[in-house]
Amino acid sequence: MPNPIDRLYDEVDRLVQKHPEVISFVEGISEDWVRKAELALSLRFPPSFRWYLLNYGGGTIGGEEINGLLGVDFDDACGPDIVFNTLVERRQFDIPHCLISLVNHEDEMFYLDTSVKDENNENPVVREQAETLGSRDRYADNFARFLLKRIEFHLSALT
Repeated sequence: MPNPIDRLYDEVDRLVQKHPEVISFVEGISEDWVRKAELALSLRFPPSFRWYLLNYGGGTIGGEEINGLLGVDFDDACGPDIVFNTLVERRQFDIPHCLISLVNHEDEMFYLDTSVKDENNENPVVREQAETLGSRDRYADNFARFLLKRIEFHLSALT
């Protein structure tokens, strides 16, 4: 019987292939870059986020940038780079060290919360909305479920 997280990966892959007009991911990044990013942030990424980085690198869903890795020196990075964005948010907004910046909009932000880990070493994704700054609610149990929810959200906006 397939692992439940593997089914999530399969579903994300299927939707990426089926909806290129909505989902635009770039090329996956090397394991070496993933390790460099973990060192730069002094964190260990959960398996589903590593899967995303290795397979897709980063990209957009319905125009919403999902931070990833650009494969450039972190001092030269900008835009949707997780290291760049997380370090900027740590300095400017004093976000806790355990959070990894995934999406940052004016009205809501999404973070991977590495302070919480389940039996599969997965971390939840939390959301902070502009009207409740400093208060975060659990959005998804893991990064793969987060991707699927964001894809479904943007696909539903088309109908």
